[in-house]
Amino acid sequence: MTTQKQKHQGTTEKQRDPDFVGAEAAMHRAAKRARHRAMETIGAVAVFRDGKVVWEKADGTFDEGFELGDL
Repeated sequence: MTTQKQKHQGTTEKQRDPDFVGAEAAMHRAAKRARHRAMETIGAVAVFRDGKVVWEKADGTFDEGFELGDL
């Protein structure tokens, strides 16, 4: 019978700090709220996609040439 320690022997896995796990979840929630608020107020949000910053519109489409003045 192998133990958990034996299975991972020789690997460099580190346990995640519980404080950071909670912080990561909080950051995801905050990003989701900010994204929702941006969609409600200006109708688009800037996102990094395929190596470029593009605008994601409220309808789910992406536009590289979208300017805030276009609203």
